[in-house]
Amino acid sequence: DVFKVPASGFYTTDAFTDYAIRFVEEGRKNAADKPFFLYLAYNAPHDPLQAPVEDIARYKGKYSKGWDALRQERYQRQIALGVIKKQWELSPRPDNIPAWDSLDAAHKKFEEERMAVYAAMVDRMDQNVGRLLGKLTEWKIDENTLVIFLSDNGGNPYDRTGKRNIPPGGPDSAWEYGIAWANLSNTPFRLYKRN
Repeated sequence: DVFKVPASGFYTTDAFTDYAIRFVEEGRKNAADKPFFLYLAYNAPHDPLQAPVEDIARYKGKYSKGWDALRQERYQRQIALGVIKKQWELSPRPDNIPAWDSLDAAHKKFEEERMAVYAAMVDRMDQNVGRLLGKLTEWKIDENTLVIFLSDNGGNPYDRTGKRNIPPGGPDSAWEYGIAWANLSNTPFRLYKRN
């Protein structure tokens, strides 16, 4: 059947999962005892920054400490968890990223909102991975299925958009999360995915 985007309530990450579940169901109808291969490549959390309102709401205020404090917290948590050694220093904030405390209130509010949308996109992707894995369990094939989750190599520093008058989050948003949040995402490393 031809896919038609509904007038409201559509979110690509959800649609990708709907189709993934459908494809596996269809394959199992024809050959339930045969192995299957499913490659599910979500667009999220790549740009544009767009997420369901209810997901964004869960992250409002979570980034109010700003990228400097959050980067330090992540670094300390990585040491505590044994992910990195305490001898490995946190890379310095690049000169082209302003100190969080140097931003005015309006700029901080915008940046908090931008990162809340990004986090909501990751959250919605996580919900959908869980939904697919739940189906594997429901079908009793989870114990005999290899799932590999891959991600690309770091935060995206770009901040290209032509629609600066539209806030991040909604269906017309064209925002990316920018270099400062990419630097936070890459804690403790320096530079970004393109490097």
